[in-house]
Amino acid sequence: MLVKVSSGKPLFIIFVLFFFVACTPRALIRYYPNIIEKSLTNKIKTLESSFNNNDLSDEQLLELIQFKVQYGYGYLLEQADRVQDDNYFMAINLQDRAQMVFIEAIGLAKDELVKRHHSFNDWLNKPLSSNIDFSRKDVPIIYWLAAAYGGIISSSRANPKWVIHLPKIGILLEAGIQIDPTWNYGALYSAMISFTASRPDAPVDVREVAQSYFDLAIQVSKKQDAAPYLAFAENISVKEQNKIEFMTLTNFVLKMDINKNPDLRLSNIISQERARWLQSKVDDLFYE
Repeated sequence: MLVKVSSGKPLFIIFVLFFFVACTPRALIRYYPNIIEKSLTNKIKTLESSFNNNDLSDEQLLELIQFKVQYGYGYLLEQADRVQDDNYFMAINLQDRAQMVFIEAIGLAKDELVKRHHSFNDWLNKPLSSNIDFSRKDVPIIYWLAAAYGGIISSSRANPKWVIHLPKIGILLEAGIQIDPTWNYGALYSAMISFTASRPDAPVDVREVAQSYFDLAIQVSKKQDAAPYLAFAENISVKEQNKIEFMTLTNFVLKMDINKNPDLRLSNIISQERARWLQSKVDDLFYE
């Protein structure tokens, strides 16, 4: 989604990766968002029941965090983004609901990481003052924690209380890349495209840095993941008002063979629907 924090639009749509079933029909994604909401909320409710009874495995806890973040991005913020022009107050309500979901996800993820690494909070606040021996097992939860921080910043409508946490996203993503850079078909690299364009200490050569992450992401995914293309289009092409590049990238997404990688099929369907919607808003995104 768009990088403008002040607009309330999500910063990191790149984090949204749905893992329902690979055979989910395109029509379900495109025309029935309420079914997506029901599916995610049912999953969350079931896992929360086990969590409240202290009967949740590490894998299930990760699923709970993941589903909460996916629900916040994939339904609440996505719907807020789409209705904002026509119904601003509905968009605000959806963003506020998303805030609560992201706060819950942040709490769960941090508690788990503190349980695994007692000095995690100290490290996250001052990474240079302490060192943690993370493992590959930590990468998924590190990623979803970064995603949750991105979501709370976006949904807070530039509230300084949350914007101040923006650097933590970079700290987490960079840690994940050091541990397992190829995790989930280069998802960490894709996320870094958006973060590079959003970070408070953005480098002078934002395009070049973002391009380097883009190149790594498409190399790892073998050009089978739509995520880095949308991330670059929305965060770099729009920011620089490069309409030709934007159309080239979104057209590439629309023409992708979504059956080439079954693991990415559903997330690519969602990305294609996002690309189609973005192209319908091109006159709003570009001034010329």
